[in-house]
Amino acid sequence: MPAVQVSARIDSETKLRAQEVFERQGIDIPTAIKILITKTANEQEVPISLSSPRAQKSQARSEVEREIGKLLEAKRAIEEIHKIDFSNEEDLEGWDEW
Repeated sequence: MPAVQVSARIDSETKLRAQEVFERQGIDIPTAIKILITKTANEQEVPISLSSPRAQKSQARSEVEREIGKLLEAKRAIEEIHKIDFSNEEDLEGWDEW
């Protein structure tokens, strides 16, 4: 398959900082870009996190809050069950479906 050229613009300071990291790994910028694009194509997902730590924490916090909400609903349901007087037929109406 014929090769195509891919280009991007980035500020010189960022390029230099990235270049230093890549050189420590023994690769140059074009090789790093090839690795990123090839890995993305092969795995069908971006191989790096594009969200900030703050966004990740916010998402995790939302998930925890949802789970806490579910637990609180379950707790309320259990508390309601404990209020039932099982010796009183009126309290048991509807429970025969369970």
